Amino acid sequence: MVGAYHTEFGDYARHLSGDSMLGDVVEVLVREFYERCAVVTVPSAATVEALRVRGYQIGRFEVFGNGVDAALF
Repeated sequence: MVGAYHTEFGDYARHLSGDSMLGDVVEVLVREFYERCAVVTVPSAATVEALRVRGYQIGRFEVFGNGVDAALF
């Protein structure tokens, strides 16, 4: 299974609900999902580092940058 990490759901839940514990629970559930993936695509190397710092145990990341190739289009 391949996952595509691009949204900080834990932070969104924390911010929108005002409940820090809810944000933490969402973060745990998101981590559980992505740690089961064979590969996780991310938008940048900074995202890889942020996830590692937060304790995500993901074996393989692939940086799949966002945006449009201006030279191609």
